[in-house]
Amino acid sequence: MENSTAQLGQVAKRNEVLNLLKGLACIAVVFIHIHFPGVVGIIIWKSLASFAVPSFLMIAGYFAFGKDEAVIKRRMIKILKIFAFGYLCFLGYNVFFQVLRGSVVEWLSLNFKYTTPIKYAVFCTIDFAIPLWYLIAMAETYFVWHFVVKHKKENRVLFIMPLLFVFKIVLTTYCATKDLPWMFHINFLTGAMPYFLFGYYLRSKEKFFKSFRYSSVLLVIVVGSLASLIPLLCDFPIKISCIGNIIYSLAIFTLAIKIPDKSYCKPLEYVGDKLSLNVYIFHMLVSSVLYIVCSRYLLNIDLHVGLLSWIHPILVVVLTMAWAQFLEKVKIRF
Repeated sequence: MENSTAQLGQVAKRNEVLNLLKGLACIAVVFIHIHFPGVVGIIIWKSLASFAVPSFLMIAGYFAFGKDEAVIKRRMIKILKIFAFGYLCFLGYNVFFQVLRGSVVEWLSLNFKYTTPIKYAVFCTIDFAIPLWYLIAMAETYFVWHFVVKHKKENRVLFIMPLLFVFKIVLTTYCATKDLPWMFHINFLTGAMPYFLFGYYLRSKEKFFKSFRYSSVLLVIVVGSLASLIPLLCDFPIKISCIGNIIYSLAIFTLAIKIPDKSYCKPLEYVGDKLSLNVYIFHMLVSSVLYIVCSRYLLNIDLHVGLLSWIHPILVVVLTMAWAQFLEKVKIRF
């Protein structure tokens, strides 16, 4: 087990390109939730940043290749620990402000019902902690993968990957077209497992994927990103942007694997390696605190108007990275 851990650490440290991708991805996640104004914000949100969460999932699948059930179980437990910490932070923050508003009982009754565990487990949805859906889906994916590895069924499970992507496309397209709540198409089967399997599959066929021409991969990236914008560019009755998002995300990850593995931007690689998960988890909390402080305690500054609306997402990135760095220092110290 210790050898496996050492091997994992060496691989993760060696692959600076994937660290760079994680750094870009965590910033993209912030821009998905904290929008730039106007058309630029919509294009980033609906198309250009769509690679972010799939990249984390594919990287997890990529590094799951060749790992035994003990390693997978350890990773699942680690994810659950991170989830517990994040959940307590979101819960404490919300309860604190609800106490100040005098509505904590109403808030608790609204967010904790007998159906709440089902909502968490099946739909991976926590209304007051939206980013944590990824950790739930990832933990459930590792849970399933642990048994797959234990019974040595990895290659058989890979056969269902295309079916999962088709299921994802159908479900997401239907929900988007009918304007249903996003939680109905967020679950580990459609939200996490297909990307995880693709990362695993790419690692198993890495030489094949690396043989693709750069021009071909870049063309797929362009086509996918443009396809994701179809519902924005024309009044098409069926919202098929998820197809473009999937194509774009898979091509971005393939490009990252093709790029020679060396350092290209050390600060961003450090962010990807050490800070990206905490940036992903806590950016909405940081944004909420920033908005409350600015709107209530600093001369009623509105971050959503004028030049400040462009500065707001970038400021959230900077402040969240500072918070993630603080957590990293605490982790190292204790």
